[in-house]
Amino acid sequence: MADSVKSLGSKETRSGTFDINLNCVGGLTEMSNESTIQPSWVTRGKTIRQLIWELQSFENQDLLVEISVDGGLTHKPISLVKWSGQKCLLVNSELS
Repeated sequence: MADSVKSLGSKETRSGTFDINLNCVGGLTEMSNESTIQPSWVTRGKTIRQLIWELQSFENQDLLVEISVDGGLTHKPISLVKWSGQKCLLVNSELS
């Protein structure tokens, strides 16, 4: 495993936004029993520009994009991207 990956911590204890070279670009959240540091985008969200920039960092641009609201335990495909007032919504349109 590359030293740059090791320095990020274990997969279970870190999350954040990383560029293609694994440089932390969107803040790092360390999850521990003692303290949690959250970057502002965790509660504020990301702009369309930020999301596009992050998606463009993926080498394979043909990957499907899905959304999760429980930390990745479950996920659904994005069916629609729509405008709703002052927000852009990523929508799953599957029937339950």
